[in-house]
Amino acid sequence: MKSEFAEYYRPSEAQFDAIWKDGIIAFDASALLNLYFYSEPTAQTVLSVMGLLKDRIWLPHQAGLEYQRNRVVVLAKVAKGYSEAKKTLLSIRSQIHARSQPPFIEEDLVERYDSISDEIIAAFEKAIATEVARSDSDSLRDQLDALFSGRVGKAFTDKELATIFNEGRERYKSKTPPGYKDEKEKSGNDAFGDLVIWKELIEKCKAEKKPAILVTDDAKEDWWMIHENRTIGPRPELLREFLQATGQQCYLYSSESFLRYADQHFTAHIDPASLLELRDASFRDRLLTFERGFEEISLPSDNEIEEASARLDELDEESDEYLEAFARYSRLVGKKTADSFMNSIYPGLSPGVKKLRSELTTAIGELLKACRSCKTWGDRGEYKLPSWLEYVEEEMIPYTSLPKLRKIKENLEELLRRHQELSNE
Repeated sequence: MKSEFAEYYRPSEAQFDAIWKDGIIAFDASALLNLYFYSEPTAQTVLSVMGLLKDRIWLPHQAGLEYQRNRVVVLAKVAKGYSEAKKTLLSIRSQIHARSQPPFIEEDLVERYDSISDEIIAAFEKAIATEVARSDSDSLRDQLDALFSGRVGKAFTDKELATIFNEGRERYKSKTPPGYKDEKEKSGNDAFGDLVIWKELIEKCKAEKKPAILVTDDAKEDWWMIHENRTIGPRPELLREFLQATGQQCYLYSSESFLRYADQHFTAHIDPASLLELRDASFRDRLLTFERGFEEISLPSDNEIEEASARLDELDEESDEYLEAFARYSRLVGKKTADSFMNSIYPGLSPGVKKLRSELTTAIGELLKACRSCKTWGDRGEYKLPSWLEYVEEEMIPYTSLPKLRKIKENLEELLRRHQELSNE
């Protein structure tokens, strides 16, 4: 049976050795663009491994095109990340300096915080300037230019592309990988970029009669077989298609796994810190994919909720009737959101994410109980509670996103600390 369904089995050690010994090592745009999100030492580690394999690396023309088109967008995104971090730090600083309201901090602690935050802000500003300057002078791109000099695929003709696009439309109808997940995210023929890269790789390996390694940081299901939010391996359909078209083996790796296995096969002496950074980046990407899906759950549009919403428009916002109507509307929306979460999202989470959510939710419940048991709590504490809960209704806490759960837990830890200090005075 294994010979008939080889694509569903992990390659043997001998097969892996053959792929790593003779295979063409191709990169897609995501693997190159992600270099800008790594620390400088880690980016240089990746580039050094690519340099070690310079005679075998190859860039599909479509991947190079997507890298060039998206590079400036990525630079702006990196700079924005530093800018937002700086803004957050300055906001915290202004709150600490606002002496007319809590938190009240001792003067020497404020001075120490100012000194440290000045250094961090200066580092952020330097990083922002670096990313802005990269638009014109990009040493990372210079290194990639040198590595892939003479090693970029030939572009398909317009006629060949038209054939691929037509095939892609049929493939996407049946969710045949790769690329069908881009159909809703990208417009026109841009949705077929992954398929073009895949076709280029097949043609390259067919002509040279060589196996292939494809390095991609695209973590979607149209490249990978995913079960309960855990990546099992490359989609079997891809491995079978490649074998049938070329007579050769192919395997896919993320940047992190590529470095790890390159270290095993070529003794690349990779810094463990770089592997850890890449692993963390991969985990964050998967987690953000889940969080975006959760945050984008649309509000229900059934008649009951539409009527509740219309009722709000009819009432005076200062009236008790409005408060009752708003509470009803919130409950309806909350119930729908909770149902959507439990039925559509929660079943697909990995055991690790489920465990983390459970731990955070339990901790928040215990913190709320502890806060309310403080003798200084009273009505005033209950009145101010929504802001500490990030304005999430208590019954909706189990269904909110992980970043908010973490923030709520941090808020309540601080709130409890303050009440305990007041109680001990």
